[in-house]
Amino acid sequence: MHSEQMELHLQHMIERAQMGMQGEEKEIEELLFDEVYTLVYTIYKDKEKTQKVVRTILEKYVANLSDRKILDVHKNVQVYAIVRIYQALGKKNGTLYTCLLYTSPSPRDA
Repeated sequence: MHSEQMELHLQHMIERAQMGMQGEEKEIEELLFDEVYTLVYTIYKDKEKTQKVVRTILEKYVANLSDRKILDVHKNVQVYAIVRIYQALGKKNGTLYTCLLYTSPSPRDA
């Protein structure tokens, strides 16, 4: 978890990148690396592959910052990473299966 000061710094860098200012990209990628790494590692379970995938995801994420409105950068980058992984795995393996997990009590539980 980032400190409040670091969060503010990250948000300012993202705002500058969204306005088309250059030079913030690598620092944004570095600040978000651990967060995305944690998500990606759970899928690939390989340090080298995970690092490569995370770098690719973050490069694309930062390159497209001007195209999106961001209220919560952490939630935004997590969703972006999950979608990109899902798309990559779908292309590699063909079919992906999803399921709906019910976590709230149903009438059958009464």
